[in-house]
Amino acid sequence: MLLSKKPGTKYGLIQPKQKQAAAPLKPSLSVFGDDEEDDSAPVQKSGVAREVAKQAAKKRIDTKVAAQQAAALAEDPSIFDYDGVYDDLQEQRVQPKQAEKLERKSRYIEGLLDKAKERQREQDVVYERRLAKERQAEDHLFGDKDRFVTAAYKRKLEEDQKWLAEEKLREEIEAREDVVKKGHMGDFYRHLMSNNVAFGTGNDRGSAATAAPEQPLREDKLASAVERYRARKRKAQEG
Repeated sequence: MLLSKKPGTKYGLIQPKQKQAAAPLKPSLSVFGDDEEDDSAPVQKSGVAREVAKQAAKKRIDTKVAAQQAAALAEDPSIFDYDGVYDDLQEQRVQPKQAEKLERKSRYIEGLLDKAKERQREQDVVYERRLAKERQAEDHLFGDKDRFVTAAYKRKLEEDQKWLAEEKLREEIEAREDVVKKGHMGDFYRHLMSNNVAFGTGNDRGSAATAAPEQPLREDKLASAVERYRARKRKAQEG
């Protein structure tokens, strides 16, 4: 029986056909027929031009700033010394405080020295008054004999009397200022009488406690005394 041969059918060793390599795709054309490669070239060129212009402007600015810095340094070499300026500002803040502290300390020491001198002077006056009383108590032993007093001792006695008068005035001024604050003059006169007795100008302590002053100081005279005392005190401080 013979097989019928269909058209296109092959028999025997059949080798597969090799596929042909695909042809490279051509770039798509634009609507206007221009290639994209041609269009990107101006864009790249414009970007490079902008970067070059930017770098040139930055260089000009840096050159200008450097010139200004050089001129500033030529005028003041420490103009960029920020740490030094900060230290100077801190020192300027500290110096007034230190000066004020030293001034307060100086005034305090000066006040202590004045108080010490005042106490010493008071002790000297008390001692001299005690010696004077002792000499008066011994007058009957020497009778009419002459006494020799040196000029230095006489001058010292005069200074003591002057100090006593100033001390008395100071006490009166302080009493008056205290009375002015309290608004009561009775305390002032009692204080004045007690001071007179303490300095030896009154009769005794018993009479000072009960007796009123015979001739109280007038306000205008006391005010004048206060002003004179303050003027002498200011003059002594300035001198």
